[in-house]
Amino acid sequence: MSAISFGVEIEIYVKPKEELIRNMPKWHLGIDPRSENQREKINENFRSIFGALASALTASSIPAGLEIKNYTEWTVAEETLDPFEDYWGLELISKIMGTHGELSRDLSTVFRVLGTFVELRTTPSCATHVHVGLPNLDPNSRRNGIKLFQLQRLLMTVAVFEDAVVQILPPDRKYNFFALPNISGGRADERLKDAYRGSNADVRDIAGNGGLGSSRRYTAWNFCSSVRPGAKNTVEFRSPPGVTEPQHARRWVAFAVAFVNGGVGRDWENWIPGPRRYPNVNSLQQFLIESTMSLEDGKGWRGSLGVTHRPPPRT
Repeated sequence: MSAISFGVEIEIYVKPKEELIRNMPKWHLGIDPRSENQREKINENFRSIFGALASALTASSIPAGLEIKNYTEWTVAEETLDPFEDYWGLELISKIMGTHGELSRDLSTVFRVLGTFVELRTTPSCATHVHVGLPNLDPNSRRNGIKLFQLQRLLMTVAVFEDAVVQILPPDRKYNFFALPNISGGRADERLKDAYRGSNADVRDIAGNGGLGSSRRYTAWNFCSSVRPGAKNTVEFRSPPGVTEPQHARRWVAFAVAFVNGGVGRDWENWIPGPRRYPNVNSLQQFLIESTMSLEDGKGWRGSLGVTHRPPPRT
């Protein structure tokens, strides 16, 4: 069974409820977070919200702070989001996790605590980012901290399933400036786009050599942490929308974990495109289901994906 590490960043708007305001002695009433004339009081309110929420999470057995500490606990941080009414933008950054059970427990508690103390909202400017560590399949095959054959396979998987992934995204996330599709979003190398429209063999060759906009952050699948010096050996999925429910966050984390796990394990050497060139959404779902079979607690991951059946045997 594959052991895989992951983390999630959740961008969201909050408005403190009365119970939280009573526990924030430095809270300034009547301050509009959109105002440019009361910056000092706005900053104090931000610090008050973040500190109060971090304390509430910690009291509920979810250790949390205001600064990232090697991702060993959750972090409540300010996020630069478009101004929205009298809500305050923040980002919840998870600790590094390794099991579905841990993810499920943490997200359920986090959103329960948030629901107790703040009103939650999202807008098209909010996103959920999932970071997935590449599974350790071959510790002897490395380049700049990455396992080269894994990256080649995952790049090819992104190319093959891009159209299907775009189809399942909400309209405002399909071609979002901060998470453009790696190929059709316009930031890929022209050779790669030409190859994607033409010969599958060329797509495989360019993907295998690190294409797909792998040096650019604002793409659906951000490979910067895998290809740059001092790489962390992780891939970031930036396309999911903001969420206000734990099951929605779990679903996007499960999607990214299953996609990466299946992608690094998939050998595309003998793949031949079908009549419509690339797989559809049903094929993507089948791929994800199969990918969970090698994960610890595969049934739990399939449940979070919203699919509970096992894949049919291959013929």
